[in-house]
Amino acid sequence: MLFFLYALLGSSQTKGKYIVTSYSPVQSNMGLPYTVLDLLKQGDYVEVIGIDSLKNYHSGKWSHFYKIKKSNYSGWVLTSTLRSIDIENASLKEQEKARQIQGKARVDELRKKYNPSTAELIINHKLQLGMTKDMVIESWGQPKNINKSVYSWGVHEQWVYDSRYLYFEDGILTSWQEEN
Repeated sequence: MLFFLYALLGSSQTKGKYIVTSYSPVQSNMGLPYTVLDLLKQGDYVEVIGIDSLKNYHSGKWSHFYKIKKSNYSGWVLTSTLRSIDIENASLKEQEKARQIQGKARVDELRKKYNPSTAELIINHKLQLGMTKDMVIESWGQPKNINKSVYSWGVHEQWVYDSRYLYFEDGILTSWQEEN
């Protein structure tokens, strides 16, 4: 029975794109000792490149691990923390659920990083005077161009987004202008 489970899990159908369903450490190997290489967050996407199992000699229970590959490393995560998602072939309902999980993870991340009202502005791609440059990038992305002036009193920057211009004084958004 266990062999059948492993053969099923080890099939080529396990390879592909997966979505993280709960926070999970990425381990350097399956057994102890291991190093935590990264912490996957709910809503992250990873590429699964293999699968293996390890028996805990104390409890006698088996743990199943996916081998994942990210841009700068590969490591092991428990299979229970990932769910296969083939975005191109997924149903509309699965695609929407994947977007909701990713969106919720983004909102949670922004609320921890900033305050709830600023997180709401960023999610809705809105600006507010007093935002930092990082907040604006989170909300609108990178500008097309940055014009920078350095004075004895500080640094002035003009960020160009198509027909909109944002003005920063020492890294704080102080005004903006839109072309008609």
